[in-house]
Amino acid sequence: MRYFIGLISLAAAATLTALPAAAKSCKDEIEETRQTIKDHKENYTLEARNKAQAHLLKAEANLVDLNPLPDMDCYSMVRKAKADLRQGKKKGGKKNHD
Repeated sequence: MRYFIGLISLAAAATLTALPAAAKSCKDEIEETRQTIKDHKENYTLEARNKAQAHLLKAEANLVDLNPLPDMDCYSMVRKAKADLRQGKKKGGKKNHD
């Protein structure tokens, strides 16, 4: 029984140690995607840029959530923003290397 409790405690400590890195990583993804939109806005339609920005705002809101566990909704919103940009890519636009 002690072994089991020790194992659970170790797993919980490892999870809590990894949390700031996960949140920071999503924040970095948000900033990187915003920078891509800013630097290459001529490559995307206005509608695609607006949809992507809306998803990035939702992702940021998920980061502010006080839930101590890594919020996968943040990553989901960033993926949706990037998908919006891919779908709204103008023909003949410069290739973007993510």
